[in-house]
Amino acid sequence: MNDYITLGESVILKKGDVLKAVKLLPKKLIVFERMRFVPDNAEGALFGSTFKIDRGGLVLVNQEEVNQEKNAVTQSGQDNRGIVDTHGDSQTLKRECILQMKEEGQSGEQIIGNLVNNSSTFTGKTKFSQTKYVKKKQKKYSSYIQIHKPTARLICKLYINREPAKILNMNLDSISQIVTATNIRQGSKVVVLETCSGMLLALIMERLGLEGCVVNLHVGETPSNLFALSHLNLSEDKWKLINSFPLSQLGPLIAGHPLPSDPLLNAEVEVKDPEMIYSLTHEQDVVVVVEEKANLMSQDGNDEPDKDTTSFVNGKRKRHYLTDSEKLAVKIERRKKRHEQKEFAYNCLQKGQMDAIIMACRFHPTPIFMSLMGSLAPSKPFAIYHEYQEPLMELFVQLSVSNSAINLQLCETFMRNYQVLSERTHPHVMMSTGRGYLLTGTKVNKELPSTNKSD
Repeated sequence: MNDYITLGESVILKKGDVLKAVKLLPKKLIVFERMRFVPDNAEGALFGSTFKIDRGGLVLVNQEEVNQEKNAVTQSGQDNRGIVDTHGDSQTLKRECILQMKEEGQSGEQIIGNLVNNSSTFTGKTKFSQTKYVKKKQKKYSSYIQIHKPTARLICKLYINREPAKILNMNLDSISQIVTATNIRQGSKVVVLETCSGMLLALIMERLGLEGCVVNLHVGETPSNLFALSHLNLSEDKWKLINSFPLSQLGPLIAGHPLPSDPLLNAEVEVKDPEMIYSLTHEQDVVVVVEEKANLMSQDGNDEPDKDTTSFVNGKRKRHYLTDSEKLAVKIERRKKRHEQKEFAYNCLQKGQMDAIIMACRFHPTPIFMSLMGSLAPSKPFAIYHEYQEPLMELFVQLSVSNSAINLQLCETFMRNYQVLSERTHPHVMMSTGRGYLLTGTKVNKELPSTNKSD
């Protein structure tokens, strides 16, 4: 992925402290913080650039000019002792006037300037209070946004601010401790079990590069929500490093039995366009939307299309009409692809030479982790995250009693955030107290290798 904004790829929109992950499609309207715009003008600009939303489009602006507008405070008071709460009477600009300015097409910065000029108490406030007042109005009326390259760090911050429960209330310090404790690097072979919307997978894929292997354990036949991973704009070569393996198949792995075969894989279907079938099942930048169509079967009973399949390739919309045989061919190809990943993951787990095990899920970790211990190579690390301490305590005791691991550490992850500003440095007042617990350790062999001493 390059350092320039490209249509058809995912980006992170930022306004103040608000983040949103979107995919930029040509002439596709985007709604972000009550603002509507089309992203076509952003193509070719550097990531991190600042844009102004003007008449439904994006205009590239200089960040220094934006900072000067934000800090343009001329007169201020010494303290706030003389200010009396007038319950909104200090602002002479009414709501009807603000709505009229919006209808006339005035920008958010012009509205903020009018609010400042029509406030009878603004000049009497201290510069700190003035900055706080302007910042509050900018959150509501400012029309400046930034477009950033999607990274695991930004996506994690997005979840922390909006839906922390979807990533098990993990913070950036929790995720950094996990990848540091397991020594994830280029070429690592990692076993991952997570229910964090692909958050851990995204961080691991950033560190692996184009070498290594990831065995993604999941519940069900196919992986669950991988929102974080889907917004990293991974290349096809990187997607090939991820091999999904269902938890229901751990039984044959432990017992040493081969994977059960699927009779559908041996079926043969003739299609007119094999390239289209391949693109719908293998290319990662294709999103297929299927809509049921009624009464499209011909009267003579021929194999006519009865589904409308819409795909987006490189930001362009394509429509395919699939026949029954083509639908069956797509199903078989997807089954074959999943079966290939299962076989590769099965062989990796069976060899017992994986470099790390990472778990962050809502399940009880003890039975699953003890089943996976055989796939981890000796002297290799593992890290298990959980929202609650009790499940990890049970696993801690079992590993200690069985002498399966050393350097066991069970800690609570917590990082205190501070606001660092001139004469206003203090800890954040509103913070979450529960950041989960992390169990780390290193696997060891229970039995020492036998040595024959000769006289």
